Amino acid sequence: MLPETAPARSCGQALVTAESPPELISERAACWYEVGRYDLARELLAASGGGSTAQDAAIYVILLARAGDEAAAGAALETARQRFGRAACLERAELVRRLAAGDGTAWAALDRALAQRPGDPELVKAAAEMTALQPDAATARAREAVGREEGAAARFNGAAL
Repeated sequence: MLPETAPARSCGQALVTAESPPELISERAACWYEVGRYDLARELLAASGGGSTAQDAAIYVILLARAGDEAAAGAALETARQRFGRAACLERAELVRRLAAGDGTAWAALDRALAQRPGDPELVKAAAEMTALQPDAATARAREAVGREEGAAARFNGAAL
């Protein structure tokens, strides 16, 4: 939870404090995530109990995985599945979590999913996240999904493509 003395955080128009409703905290966290402020997003999502929507929960899992906290990422994913079922965004979170944990089969799993559901927005997001984490390991199918040619994947200071 955010400490009561925590400074207000702003992203857009709304300020977020410890007294803010979880939905507002979660919304601001998603905003911080989109602009690459992963530390703030992770802090706010933790304060909101992992997010108020499946999409927020997926972002939280990804942020924990990117921070190298595999145990917390796995626990957050399990909690999200209990709360939100088999939401498509949780598949994205699972793929990114596996890659961040060093699972050598994550790229192959993404490729299989993209072959079955080309253009699926959540799989395209997964391809972008995974390519941001390991640009040199991205498969041809993943690069195609995010519109990148071979050898053109670039690092963006850890931000998603």
